[in-house]
Amino acid sequence: MSVVTPIPGVQYEFDAVGRDWDALERESIPALWLPPLSFDFDDQANVPWKYVTEDAWLGRLELGNNIVLPIQKNAAKTFLQNATDTLNGSAAPRIILDLRNANGDPEVFHLKDFIPAGSSGIQAYAFGLWHPKLAGFIGHGPDKTIIQMDAGSVRQSQLTEMSVMVKADFAPNPLGCIRLDATTSSGNSSFIGGVGFRAEAQPLITQLGADMGQYYVPQPAPHNGLILYKDGTHLLSHVRFQGFGHALLGQPPFEHSNVGSQYSRVRIYNTESDGRRSPVLDPLQPRSCNPVMPNNEYYHLMEDCYIHHSNVSRYAANDQNRDTDSEYVVRRVKADYITEIPNSDPSINGGQDLGGASMATPFGWESSRAKISIENVLVHQRNAQPLTGGQKPAHFQMTVVASVNRQGGRFYLSGSEWHNEGHPDIDAYLIMRIGATSYWRTDGYPNTLFIYNAAGVRMIPFEYTGSFPPTEAQLKALGVLPDVHYIVVLA
Repeated sequence: MSVVTPIPGVQYEFDAVGRDWDALERESIPALWLPPLSFDFDDQANVPWKYVTEDAWLGRLELGNNIVLPIQKNAAKTFLQNATDTLNGSAAPRIILDLRNANGDPEVFHLKDFIPAGSSGIQAYAFGLWHPKLAGFIGHGPDKTIIQMDAGSVRQSQLTEMSVMVKADFAPNPLGCIRLDATTSSGNSSFIGGVGFRAEAQPLITQLGADMGQYYVPQPAPHNGLILYKDGTHLLSHVRFQGFGHALLGQPPFEHSNVGSQYSRVRIYNTESDGRRSPVLDPLQPRSCNPVMPNNEYYHLMEDCYIHHSNVSRYAANDQNRDTDSEYVVRRVKADYITEIPNSDPSINGGQDLGGASMATPFGWESSRAKISIENVLVHQRNAQPLTGGQKPAHFQMTVVASVNRQGGRFYLSGSEWHNEGHPDIDAYLIMRIGATSYWRTDGYPNTLFIYNAAGVRMIPFEYTGSFPPTEAQLKALGVLPDVHYIVVLA
């Protein structure tokens, strides 16, 4: 970590160009936790994980009862074997693996097998890496230290199990690249800083369950990316995901994301979640998975992040399974290219639609009574597809799943921008997709949705039930103005 500290009695001034604090004839102090110059992120020049030194993520490291150990690097052993040997060789109960090398050189760590876990005998309950003592990873940066799930990792027994999973059970496929456990005390939290994650295409699944005949096979086997296991406290800083999972449809069993969590306290900073395969692995960069999936969380924060290029779903929060006192915070996050086109891969089915995409909103909460805070978020909605039987292209949605209808949720939005490139005539209007029978609607929008325009004035809901999309002229003829009203469409 940086040893540069402020000198008592010396006045410092912030240098916006150097992004540090300066004082006359004194050493500059790095400005590690200031927001980026712009939250209009991209995947080239303005990446959210941009850094000057490793202090950017090491400054957020909360050790508590964890210790940091350099990973053993025996060239004759695999990454999994070296990790396991390091974890087993220490008496410490919780270990963060330091993946850095002496020279700061780029390095790729390869996982090669989804290993069945537990005693259930379920082959798909398996992970590329899981160890009860593993508390996370530290790297040189997400562009230098990379963990990769290699092709050929899914076993035939796992393909066989997944081939009979059905939508009707609404049970998620447990197969995952990495699982991190943690306890609810912050002293035993997990931590990932300065690491990139990516996955190659897995062996083909050639058959799907009885109620999934509309989805194309063969295609690469589905799997989760990073799993932040339940009842934990997890912190990610300066991480990049590039197609670390593979999703087949926008609901269980095969709705998978780069990073998923449940029943936990999660903080994600300066992270890019790209649903496409890394161009290093596939120059065509097909979309492979969803950005992030929080479930029944106690607290979930995303700050200074970029989520983009999802293939079948979105930032998908679901509070169906447990009535938790949830809080979700999305701050300085950009969302773009979220299921605005059909799910496809140029190398499969002639590049035609593989099915499974819900053409969803960029952000969604299902069966939730959470406090949801949206601050300085930039949301692009590019869906211009025919809407017969599909979702109306909104920016945010709150809906009900399988009759689970929770009451008491509150949605707060301020300082944000929204765009609708798919329907440019109404580009300036914020669109909310709300469940018709949800308490978000029946308790009254003035009591559940607190949405403020750029001037800080609370906006007024306008429920639109006509043919979608309306034109700007239609809306203005009704007195509906983009800086005064937001539009509600019903789900």
